[in-house]
Amino acid sequence: MTDHLIALGIQIVTNSSSQNTYNLVDRAIDIIQQSGIKYKITPFETVMEG
Repeated sequence: MTDHLIALGIQIVTNSSSQNTYNLVDRAIDIIQQSGIKYKITPFETVMEG
């Protein structure tokens, strides 16, 4: 098996009238942090590498 490395940029775009947008984004970041995957948060996206 060969090792492959990818970089994935994701944006969390929320569309909720009942929940705070920042809370939803913070929850998504929590999930990414718990995954153990290397990541970097930038102003427009979160980049994951694995």
